[in-house]
Amino acid sequence: DMHPHGCEEALPEVEEPVNCYSCGSAAATYSATQLAKGAEGRCKDCVAAGRKDRFPSAGLMPSAGKVLMQAVSNYDVDAVRAVLQQGADPNYVRQNEVYDMRRGHVETWLEDGQPAPEHDPDHHQPTTPLKMVGFRISDCMLGDEELRSFGAIAKLLLKAGADPGPAVEIMNNRYGPLADDPDATPFSEVQKIITDAFEKAKGARAAKP
Repeated sequence: DMHPHGCEEALPEVEEPVNCYSCGSAAATYSATQLAKGAEGRCKDCVAAGRKDRFPSAGLMPSAGKVLMQAVSNYDVDAVRAVLQQGADPNYVRQNEVYDMRRGHVETWLEDGQPAPEHDPDHHQPTTPLKMVGFRISDCMLGDEELRSFGAIAKLLLKAGADPGPAVEIMNNRYGPLADDPDATPFSEVQKIITDAFEKAKGARAAKP
């Protein structure tokens, strides 16, 4: 094993229930140095093989859902449109993270290797693309142009099939319910786009026999 600064150092081997960052194995051996460094939790075999890719998308770009979430957060209308056209799920749920004393915040995975979704039963966190819209519009550094971009993004997500319910919940939690006759501002327009879609969907469900 190598010390973080490059000098050789005899270190004990430890068995830890930590999934390898590259191969996903939870039954691998990690050196104390790797865990102390974080080293993205790569097991000895992956370190020896020089693997630096990310399980389970080894050698691939980040998942379409993550790309979509980043594009929404950055109010990049063109990027959101493009990733949706490429098949990104408009109802993608952000991956769950846990805090590990050695590695800090790490993502968690299901037994089949799929990302474990983050649970947010009270709708306080931006765990989906449309919830991200409802969350981000509170940024006091945003101007009218950026808020209009979020309105355009909300329309794209809704057209692609995004569920407006969780986004309405997060907005209600943060800003209170939308007034019946809100002032026409770029901020309230984003709220109205999502709220109107929610009310329309609710009405359609109620009309079903």
